[in-house]
Amino acid sequence: MTIPNGITHFLCDFGDFEQSPSIIKIPDSLEYISPNATIFATSFYVSVGNKNFVTDEDFLLSKDRTKLIRSTVRGDYSVTIPDTVSEICTNAFRYTMFNNIIIPNSVTTIDEGAFYDAEVVKIDIPDSVTKLNKNTFYGCYMLEELYIPNSVKNIHPLIKDDMIMFDDVDIKVEKGSFAQKYCELFDIEYDLV
Repeated sequence: MTIPNGITHFLCDFGDFEQSPSIIKIPDSLEYISPNATIFATSFYVSVGNKNFVTDEDFLLSKDRTKLIRSTVRGDYSVTIPDTVSEICTNAFRYTMFNNIIIPNSVTTIDEGAFYDAEVVKIDIPDSVTKLNKNTFYGCYMLEELYIPNSVKNIHPLIKDDMIMFDDVDIKVEKGSFAQKYCELFDIEYDLV
């Protein structure tokens, strides 16, 4: 699908995988993609003249490469986020599929719902992150292992709902950490590392 040149905002919701285009071509004019747009694309092609977006293998990034806007990952492998990224945006990994993710210490912000409905097996939050927002892991039914470091001092109260549904998830926290206290408060099983 080619977004016509002249369009500045992309708010589209394709509804389901069968209706979504596999390749989305982004014109020079596009300035904004709604974080709530449902996108199942397997790749993005960004016009050379676009001043807001760039692609990097499996990722659609802000032009300065600091914001990971969307991922197109669908495969049985490990994903590495570029070390220029400081923010994983809302729904960045929605409807993606991969084994585990390597999040560099350059990432300081993981927005609400960043991994919403992602088919991911393992997530290690880096020491550079201090807060976990609402719905960060919502719908991650394939998740087997989650590591939350001592640096995380703020966990949204509703994340407990995401974590409680993880019957078989090995949640790893550090002794005396905020994450340990959070798990104990909401009766969530965890392992100390």
